[in-house]
Amino acid sequence: EKQTGGLSMVELMQGATPPDIYDPMNSIYCLEVGLRLLEHRAKQQQQQQQPTCMYLSTTDFVQHKNEPGTEEANNFYAHVDRVLGGLDSIGALVGITADHGMNDKVKYDGTPRVVFLDTVLADAAKQGVITDAGTRVILPITDPYVVHHGALGSYATIYVNDKTDDNVMACMRELRKQPGVYTVMNR
Repeated sequence: EKQTGGLSMVELMQGATPPDIYDPMNSIYCLEVGLRLLEHRAKQQQQQQQPTCMYLSTTDFVQHKNEPGTEEANNFYAHVDRVLGGLDSIGALVGITADHGMNDKVKYDGTPRVVFLDTVLADAAKQGVITDAGTRVILPITDPYVVHHGALGSYATIYVNDKTDDNVMACMRELRKQPGVYTVMNR
């Protein structure tokens, strides 16, 4: 990243320094910078027609702190819509992904709403329902931004030692029985 007078080219293009990670405008800043960079690149490549690929990683701080339909959430999504419209207007092909679903992460009493998948599978192994007590459950949300993630996610990857079809299918059946588990897929 080229530096100019202490400011990066991104900051010069955007006209501002990046907001704090917990600032609701952080994601908007990221998307707007992506739009500016793509516009700049498009001007440079008018003759070449080479594709450009970008990955713009935003936070979900606003979504964790504001329910859908609140003024804060609506304002945030209006900004996102505006930037996505800008990307569309310059011909960008946009794909959107998420790191987890939209379920409440706490129960009505404020206690965490968690399904401990490793315990579910260990119990099933003790009962002889599955043959594999050596499963590993990996939750991908392990980032340091615990103010809004709290290390709780809605996605898990599970590795089983006994990869026989019968055992894998038995594990999948046990997981599908759990309230709050909506999709279980084999690789």
